[in-house]
Amino acid sequence: MWSWLYDVLMISANETLRHSVDHEIHALASLLHNLGWDKTEQRPIVSADQQFEVDGAFAARDFIQHHKYDKEWDEQRVQLDRDAIVLHTERSILDFKELDVQIVSKGIAMVFPGPAYGVSEDDYAAVAKTFPKDHLSDKYNIWYLDAAFWTKICETRILNDARIPGTTEWFFDHERTKEWQCGNNTRVLWLHGPSATGKTFVTSSLVSHIQQSQVTRGTGVAVFHFGRRDLQYGLADYGLALSSITRQFVSQLPAESTLPARLLKDIEDGIGEVESTAIIVNKLAFEFSRLIMILDGVDTSNEAGLHELMDIFLERSTQVPGVRIMMTSQNPPSNALIERFGIATVEARASDKDLSLYHARAMDEKSASPGGQSDSHTRPFPSQRLIEMADGRFLPLPPSWSNIASQPNSAFLNLSESWSPNSSIDVPRVFCEAFFNEIKAARCSELKLCALYYLVTGEENGYTFTPSMLWEALIAWGIRDEDKTVFTLTQISEACFDFAFIDPTTKTMKLRSPLLRDYLRTEIFDDKYHKQHIKATFQYLTRKDHEGACKSSQDLKERLKAHPFLCYAARTLSLNLAAFPPGSFEQEFLRMAARRGSVDSYLQAAEAWPYIDGDSYDECEAEEERWCCYTKGYTPLHLAAHLGIGENTIQALVDRGYGLEAPAENGQTPLHIAAEDGDSSQAVKRLLECGANVAAVDEDGLTPLAHAIVYGCLESVRLLISHGADIKALDEDDLSECFREKPDIAEFLVELGIEMPDEETESDE
Repeated sequence: MWSWLYDVLMISANETLRHSVDHEIHALASLLHNLGWDKTEQRPIVSADQQFEVDGAFAARDFIQHHKYDKEWDEQRVQLDRDAIVLHTERSILDFKELDVQIVSKGIAMVFPGPAYGVSEDDYAAVAKTFPKDHLSDKYNIWYLDAAFWTKICETRILNDARIPGTTEWFFDHERTKEWQCGNNTRVLWLHGPSATGKTFVTSSLVSHIQQSQVTRGTGVAVFHFGRRDLQYGLADYGLALSSITRQFVSQLPAESTLPARLLKDIEDGIGEVESTAIIVNKLAFEFSRLIMILDGVDTSNEAGLHELMDIFLERSTQVPGVRIMMTSQNPPSNALIERFGIATVEARASDKDLSLYHARAMDEKSASPGGQSDSHTRPFPSQRLIEMADGRFLPLPPSWSNIASQPNSAFLNLSESWSPNSSIDVPRVFCEAFFNEIKAARCSELKLCALYYLVTGEENGYTFTPSMLWEALIAWGIRDEDKTVFTLTQISEACFDFAFIDPTTKTMKLRSPLLRDYLRTEIFDDKYHKQHIKATFQYLTRKDHEGACKSSQDLKERLKAHPFLCYAARTLSLNLAAFPPGSFEQEFLRMAARRGSVDSYLQAAEAWPYIDGDSYDECEAEEERWCCYTKGYTPLHLAAHLGIGENTIQALVDRGYGLEAPAENGQTPLHIAAEDGDSSQAVKRLLECGANVAAVDEDGLTPLAHAIVYGCLESVRLLISHGADIKALDEDDLSECFREKPDIAEFLVELGIEMPDEETESDE
């Protein structure tokens, strides 16, 4: 409606246009141009493979035919209407099109930037008041909302709530921080120091400080906290971080900003690619007086990637004006990076004041409820000995040691008396051991150890946990209270209070101490715990209360809300099985494979968006519907190949009569699935020995060999070829992808006489 009315005002203000424009073409194209934005579940207009402009053009054509105006609309007028809709976002083409096509685009373009082309501000405002545009922001905001973004938002909120008032002041008082924040010469600040020196809390404090004080008016600030699973081997590995940062900047734009609409095309084309994201951030920079990007936990060993990243934002044509970059890491940056980009470095080390406040907070929380304490309860604790032992690190204080001011603990006193600055005592390890030993001896120790296991391994796998997820995990592990009843959510939260922060809004949890996390990961949680988790996962995935795939996005949303452990269990099963010899969990697998509903439920949950809360799930589904992404029609043999469950299990399934050539819904046989295993060829070997057909093709016309050369391993490729797979059937696209992704396989194919795509030609294309 807005586009048509703005067009009418523009035409009315120009006598030439009044006599030149085909008003019917202009009206129909303006009114129907955005039908391709339809987001309802049925979506009668939106196709799966066309841009929204094309869908809108087809809808307009159908409208003309349905209303029997086709006699008045000859082929040329229909084509003009179609061009006006299809090309309304293609500014570079419009200048060469007919006047009717150009006018439609100009009216659409006025929806966000404001009055133009002779339309007065009063007339424009009258249209905007009569037909508000507020709901349009939802369409443009969807792109910056995904599961990873929401997870990072939760993490940021937890850090804000957990940060102790009065800490990190040393960082803001540092001369290099002041110069970086307010000066013009230093654009990169690098905070480095060992684990548990408070680097992440410094970044959280900096974000809050900028947002609250606005040292420079109109400053945009965004942070990304790299987890252990966020690999950093090259430039491309910063894509997720920069995508999240870009989304955060957009969320800070004023409500009246028109930039999101103007960025939409750039976002669709390049969000997630570093250089494209830099261009988007460059455009965002003109909406702020300054942009501050914070990358917390970077890997300094990826020097080439870091060099290229800073080069893009600080040196190249895409450099962002007014940008300031802060990075944190355990190790300092190299001298080459420091000299190249004029980096100012600051060593992270918790101040004596910060440690005193931390120890005092721990004492106050010793007898506190999970609701936390008010800021007035935070007071300095004068234990210089403990501060000296900490050596600038936030040590995990065992619960019985947290009350040392009024009730000195003998173990702590013995440690403090025996310790000296020159002693060989590994203080962090001693504190971690004491913490763990107290948990083992405590009431509800099984609950606490299970919770710690999932908080540690969940973070390792890139997931956050909630008390509700732990509630389901505890049931799967068979852990009950002393009276054999299931633990309540309140009991779980209280049991985790000593070692985890809990976000009051989403209930997501985060371990308090990285030192304790690393100790448990390397010293405590061994194969015994991992095996128990896998067995519990199989048991959980075969529960009848979530059996069978859901039939709609809403149904799956309700299931994941009711069963919050389901996504994690499904997504990590294959990863965890890979750490054990094939066949280790044959009985558990066979029990699950025999239940078709459990298999479908597992596959659907493994592809679904994790459920954090209703709003974030809806927004992620609006961006990409994942409830229907799983492959239907898996047989037990497909599942065995998918999970890499082992040769003996495959043989047992074949002996039971499961067909080697039974296709899934996408036409893939078990051999197709096995061929994609990049770590092992055992499933391929056994399936071939049982007589699997190497020439079977899926719905895309691809053979198992075509899958293997892109996703599999070299030995699988050898086996398939030795059993008669036709290497000449591989097309250029398969070979091109193999050339990029699997150089060892590409080299092997060259030895067999296959001509691989030329690297320079591929690059040029």
